Amino acid sequence: MLKNSEVLNLYRIKLSHTMTKWSKDAACKNKNTTEFYDPEESVLKKAATKYCLNCPVQQNCLYTAILTSESHGLWGGLTPRQRRILSKKLRSLANSINLDISIWNKDVENFILKHCSLDTAYDIL
Repeated sequence: MLKNSEVLNLYRIKLSHTMTKWSKDAACKNKNTTEFYDPEESVLKKAATKYCLNCPVQQNCLYTAILTSESHGLWGGLTPRQRRILSKKLRSLANSINLDISIWNKDVENFILKHCSLDTAYDIL
């Protein structure tokens, strides 16, 4: 039987293959995204408004960043600080509905994906 960490690692490998599919439709594709990695949060938020608000794959992008614990750059319209806060609040929200997010399954996947739209994420933040 696989340990939860092994399942998550296998899922991350699958996710990286899936990412190449959705990222081709990103609003920031083929753009100079150096501003996505600027240390100033105000620059990141400006880039989020410029690219992420109307991006067709925003939810997938944020979902990927949450699952992989991405700690750098702008992903799915949220800064690293915003993603850390969102992750903590998602854990708390999951606990309040008795969803064990330490055991990876489709319910956990759907729960996280559901909360990765910018509207929902901003409501939680």
